[in-house]
Amino acid sequence: MGEAVTAETTGMGITEMAELSGLSPDTLRWYEKEGILPPVNRGPTGRRTYSPRERDLVLLLTTLRGTACPRRR
Repeated sequence: MGEAVTAETTGMGITEMAELSGLSPDTLRWYEKEGILPPVNRGPTGRRTYSPRERDLVLLLTTLRGTACPRRR
């Protein structure tokens, strides 16, 4: 028998990642383009599929983004 297909084995799309993280799909694409995120794997149709590791990295980035310290003058 084959392995059960779940979100953990297939990854999550950019829309789901955006909803989970609170970031827009455009921001997620920009993070990838600028190298803040490593290149995200693509499924057979060319759509991004975020693995659990990438999901955790995006959530870490959103947490760090929320801890920005005030600018010094």
